[in-house]
Order: sequence, then structure tokens, then C-alpha cells
Amino acid sequence: MAHRSSRRRARRRGRFSGLYKLLSALLILAALVAGCLVFFRAEGVAVSGNERYTEEEIVRVSGVTQGENLFALLLRRGEIADTLREQLPYVEAVSIRSALPDTLVIEVRECRAAAYIRYEGADWLLNAGGKLLERVTDGETGDTVELTGVTALQPSPGTQLAVSQEESRKLEDALALLGALEERGLLAGADSIDLSSDSRMEMRYEDRLTVRLAYASDYDYDAKALAAAIDYLGPEERSVVDLTFEDGPHLYPERPAG
Repeated sequence: MAHRSSRRRARRRGRFSGLYKLLSALLILAALVAGCLVFFRAEGVAVSGNERYTEEEIVRVSGVTQGENLFALLLRRGEIADTLREQLPYVEAVSIRSALPDTLVIEVRECRAAAYIRYEGADWLLNAGGKLLERVTDGETGDTVELTGVTALQPSPGTQLAVSQEESRKLEDALALLGALEERGLLAGADSIDLSSDSRMEMRYEDRLTVRLAYASDYDYDAKALAAAIDYLGPEERSVVDLTFEDGPHLYPERPAG
């Protein structure tokens, strides 16, 4: 009988020992969380990667204020990044991290204008992915490609360029072409892309080449073929470069206008 009573007491001590360990672990965790909330505060914000926007602009738009808790800021870094991309259209990507003991680091990557589209008498700049960057009324579109043949729908900075459902596939193809040209370093030579035809795109290049491209094409291949045609033609020749054929580029002399 005494032996059984001793075993019961040992089991109770074992259960209480496990409970004490769990409670101790919870108390330690609570103390660590409390320490993070109390002691790790953002006394400074470091910004890097910015060119178009100042450090002050980025900090202001982020909504981060001195003295905020670093741990809490890191928990909502996705929200902060979304705000920066929406309100500062040229911001393409955002990375947020802490630099202990008391600094929040915001790293941004900015995009560049690749094209523009006219809407109600103004030009709207957009990047190669179709994100609208800003509205310009002075014709200062820089070294960008004019998109014609589709109609913008209620453009707004920081949003994707929207067109009608009937024109959406044409726009997707034009953006894919812009991306392929940018990837191969050919974007600077492109002057305009005309999407008015239902059968093909037509791009004006270096104001001397008319480039015909099929919709739903492999634009990486087309960009490579265009680069080869440019090398073959030389820097002065005016020509039509037809990339709609499966067997490669077809070259024709460009007929004089008129």
C-alpha cells in the first residue's frame, strides 16, 4: 500500500514538473516579446536605391515615424511596401529589414518609363510592365515608345494601363515586346508601336526601319532576329523588317512616303 501511494505521489510530481516547465517557457517567451515591444524602437530610417524620390519623400509616404517599434514595423512591411508602390509609381520593388539596434532599412528599386500613350490631350508614361507612372502635358516623353491603336481607360498613376477587353490581348503583346526589347538592350531604338491592325503589330525603329510582328509571337526570338537584321543592314539603310514569317526575317526596301 505504501508503495502504491509513493508511485502516485511521484506521478503527481512529474505532472506538476511538466506544467512548471511549460509555464516557465511561456513566461520567458512573454518577457522576450515584451522586451522587443519596449526596447527595439526605430530611432532612424535608412533609405537606399532611390534616385527619383528623395529619402524624405519615401519616409513620409511609408508612414514610419521615429520611435515606432521595429518588431511591429517588420510585421507590417508588406503593407508599407504596397503603400510605397501605389503612391510613388516609379517605385517598382521594396525590401524592408531592420539593422539592429534601432534602424529600419527601406531598400527600393525604381523603374524607368518605357512607353507612353495619349489620353485626352495628355501623354501618360508607363513602364515596360504596363504600370502608369505619370501624366505629362508638355510633350516631354523622353526616350520612350509611343503606343497607338488602343485606347486607355481612365488612367491613374500607380495603376496598370487598362484598355477595353477587345484590345487587352493587343496590349499584352505590346508589353511583352517592350520587355523583350528592354532585355536585349534594344528599347532605346524603338520609336512607336502601332496596334491598330488586327493581324499584326507594326513598330517604327530608329526612324528608318518598319518592323512587322505577329500577335502572340515569341518576342524574345523576334528581338534577337531584329538585332541580327540591324547588324546585317548597317546603320543607314532604310528597310521593312518583316518578322511575321516562321522561316526568319524578310527584308524589303522601304518605299518613300508620298
